[in-house]
Amino acid sequence: MDGISKGEKMLIEATEYRFKHPEDTLEKRLFDLGEIYEDDNYLYQTIAFLLLDKNPPRAIRAAKKSIELDTSYGGGYMMLGYAYLRNKQYDKAESMFDKFTEIMGP
Repeated sequence: MDGISKGEKMLIEATEYRFKHPEDTLEKRLFDLGEIYEDDNYLYQTIAFLLLDKNPPRAIRAAKKSIELDTSYGGGYMMLGYAYLRNKQYDKAESMFDKFTEIMGP
């Protein structure tokens, strides 16, 4: 994996781990990476995406962290909306999609 940063390498490894170990619902490796790069809102959005199907409550946690780090980043709201949908929290999902649309414009 030449030409990529340590953080990118770790994200690749964590993603591969996620797909090779679908039974691991704690997703420890993903959140270990988040602790190292705690100010990276894009990383938390990616973590939320990787957790959507297997662990919606943890996806919610990651998406909220993405928004906490950058309230003007629409992708975090979109991902949180999808996480809420997967968790059957429809009113909250709608609110997040509305916020996403507000930030991104028509």
